[in-house]
Amino acid sequence: MLNPSKLKGSLVALLFFASIALALEAKKVDLIPYEKVSDDFYVLLADGYGSNVGIKVEDDGLIIVDTMLAKANQPLMMTIESISEKPIKLVVNTHGHMDHVGNNKPLIELGAAKLAYEEMSSNDLNIVTTHVASHSPNDLLIYFPDSNVLMMGDSFTNNWYPSFWAGGLKGQVAVIDKALALANEDTTIVPGHGFITDINGLKRYKENAISWVNRIMELHHQGLSPEDIAQDEALNNMLKKFANDVRPVKDLKRMMEHFINKTIEIELKLSAK
Repeated sequence: MLNPSKLKGSLVALLFFASIALALEAKKVDLIPYEKVSDDFYVLLADGYGSNVGIKVEDDGLIIVDTMLAKANQPLMMTIESISEKPIKLVVNTHGHMDHVGNNKPLIELGAAKLAYEEMSSNDLNIVTTHVASHSPNDLLIYFPDSNVLMMGDSFTNNWYPSFWAGGLKGQVAVIDKALALANEDTTIVPGHGFITDINGLKRYKENAISWVNRIMELHHQGLSPEDIAQDEALNNMLKKFANDVRPVKDLKRMMEHFINKTIEIELKLSAK
């Protein structure tokens, strides 16, 4: 006999997805591009909608890693449904920034559970998680051993500059080293923003990040301003390695000066502790 509460939840979810389908058909909203990276794992590539998203398909439902911006609600829901009609049983976030948690609430209202940070180390879902302070004070590496997929959130992005505003270069190196300890040559590594890669891409990013910060701080200690540092030829050559020509920037000069200033600010703040 069906459990009444479960039946009610299933009906609510069915009506919800049906209403989204009708709305999307009327608006002709496209599904979000995604890649199937293993037999049971999909990655939504979300440039323009916020974070990349991981979807783990299990026998009893879906695990969703990060949920984009709130504005992505309808295409996100429909893309998930196009992958699997199983219920969403769990939401996990790599960190708490708005472009990664924007659809937590509607997913939870559909019956998904939200695993808290303190529960991560003791869960029985065959997910390996590691806490770090790099991009934010509470970054989480989320590794699925069965699928061999590692979701890194914004502790690693490969279509932008390094943004280690909580942990500085030290935190950035620490999180990459932890990721490399979890991963192997066959691991699919998913950044918070950007394109899917592997440990070789992660190693290159680590080398570039170290060179980037060291060059900025070297020039800063020589007395150069962020505006002057942004003109440095060596630094501009490093910049090309981060942007990867996949994210056009309208005002590259202004953004580069901003990121240089932020890098100096966080490095000086952490060195003073």
